[in-house]
Amino acid sequence: MAWRLKTGPVVHQISSAIKASMTNDQYYDFVWVDKGVWIKPSTLGMIRSKTDKLIHYTPDPGIVYHHSRKFQVDPVQTLALG
Repeated sequence: MAWRLKTGPVVHQISSAIKASMTNDQYYDFVWVDKGVWIKPSTLGMIRSKTDKLIHYTPDPGIVYHHSRKFQVDPVQTLALG
């Protein structure tokens, strides 16, 4: 279910793990996210507050071929690569 709907316990666990690992006041030069469609927007916002460069990379043709809105550059992201 999580795979198709991008929701459920796995999605919550991924975002919770990311937030738990970034609880310090450290600022990052950049954050690279591989195929981050399972990361909640609120988590992306938290990550964005800790870097000037948030990069979303996906090897899938989601951006060009499928024109998926899940892979469009979000105002939170600096760059989306596909």
